[in-house]
Amino acid sequence: MRLDYIQRVFFCAIAGLFAGLVSEVPMLIWFEAPLRHTLINLADHLCEWFLAGLAIAAFVPGREVWELMR
Repeated sequence: MRLDYIQRVFFCAIAGLFAGLVSEVPMLIWFEAPLRHTLINLADHLCEWFLAGLAIAAFVPGREVWELMR
């Protein structure tokens, strides 16, 4: 089973969501940033990484899923 193009794009989008959570939620907790500000920045990270994933997935070849599990 190979990872197809859209799966590679969604992997990048999930990485962006993780990056947004790691960088923005501490600001919400520690510095009491407004929730609206945090949600907008999370959406910004998600959109940026999704668009970057569209370009990255076009150049990175798909790999066999079973190769990754070894």
